[in-house]
Amino acid sequence: MVHTGLRSAHLGLKAETQRWIANWISQQINPLKTSTALGHVGRLKLSDSIVFRIAPESGEQGFPPLLNEATYNLPSTTNWEADNRAFPYEQEHADTYRWEFTELPVETFPEAKIYREFDRENVLIPVPPQLAEINELAALQVQMSDYGTIQGMNLIPAPYYRIRYQPAGRI
Repeated sequence: MVHTGLRSAHLGLKAETQRWIANWISQQINPLKTSTALGHVGRLKLSDSIVFRIAPESGEQGFPPLLNEATYNLPSTTNWEADNRAFPYEQEHADTYRWEFTELPVETFPEAKIYREFDRENVLIPVPPQLAEINELAALQVQMSDYGTIQGMNLIPAPYYRIRYQPAGRI
């Protein structure tokens, strides 16, 4: 009788642990490859958790509707991959924890604060396609791929970062 209860508890704990690990893995974004299930019916939303919040600070309407976290360009049956696997462009610091992505004066662009705490040292940074500046991103290094994917290296936990973006010229 006791062994049946222990066995049931063990199986329940095992199933819950497997679900937790699968959920954790699905939240990690790979900049080089992702899996798809085109044509298969499944859950559209894997979690009810809020990943990040955006607070436009300029008071202007028209924050970009999509943020880019990773870009892929080689489709196969169930996967998409990036053909150039490197992050060849290391962005130079404009100032401490500030990187500029345009030659234009960034002070004229709208600004937003993105509340997101990163749980790893090297992560992909969600940004709008028309990014002009990242500020207050507590990283020691920022790299960019040929496709505009931004990767922060050696991040220090911080509750938010700021971006400036170009309101026109959406990709």
